[in-house]
Amino acid sequence: MALRVDQPCCSFADGRAYFYSRTKFLARKTNLFLAKKAKAVFTAYPDMEKFFAGAKTFFLGNPIRENIITDRVDTALAKEKLGLDKDKLTILSVGGHWVQKTLNDAWSRYLPQLAEKDIQLIWQTGRPLPPKGGKIPTNGAVSSSDIPPLGDRGLVAEFISDMPLAYSAADVIVSRAGAIAISELSVAQKPILLVPFPFAAEDHQTQNALTLVNKNAAKMVKDVEMKEKFWTTLMEICESETLRKEMCENLGYFAKPNATKEIVDEILKVMNI
Repeated sequence: MALRVDQPCCSFADGRAYFYSRTKFLARKTNLFLAKKAKAVFTAYPDMEKFFAGAKTFFLGNPIRENIITDRVDTALAKEKLGLDKDKLTILSVGGHWVQKTLNDAWSRYLPQLAEKDIQLIWQTGRPLPPKGGKIPTNGAVSSSDIPPLGDRGLVAEFISDMPLAYSAADVIVSRAGAIAISELSVAQKPILLVPFPFAAEDHQTQNALTLVNKNAAKMVKDVEMKEKFWTTLMEICESETLRKEMCENLGYFAKPNATKEIVDEILKVMNI
């Protein structure tokens, strides 16, 4: 919950018990203040008890959509369902609307190299930034004339409705580093290249990403490094099956597919219900 909402709610709890969930890695002063009176604190990342001294802290992950877990299928089958070649390495690129320009520019630049490497791309473009002073566009992320045709080398979509299928089809995933995105990606357990959104509050996406990078569960390239490091880092992942397997195994540490149930169970336990 955003601090602008949870601070007044918890402040007016008037002695009633409450539990606190921190979805990101960073903890602000308000987080620390509210955690002091919480019955327990639930975190999405490990080693966060250092921020919440004196509070019962549980690393249980972020609740995610159930279908991310239940609707996954075999990678080869997922590729075939999407009309892709099941034998070709496939990259999935995802991110929120209006924060995709960096990734969109990169894919436009490197499409010829992807073709040379015979790599398929599932490219979620997101919606474009609205014109200065203008309204947010309601359709069309990127004009089709702006995207070189992928032909049988991949798919382009403004929005992907069946994310479990897209995750399943991917051999490598490129993504921003939002808290819920990382929780879903950890459960998907596919090699990840994270490109944190640089304008997120307190640069928290970089901190989210570094938590995985430090466990060799992901690679990271910052926005300002895209031209110099994006392609080489991406190919480091794509061209090493050993590295991909290692990253997948390490992601298991962060995967919390039962986060919702475990959080509810802990609340009931603490409240003796």
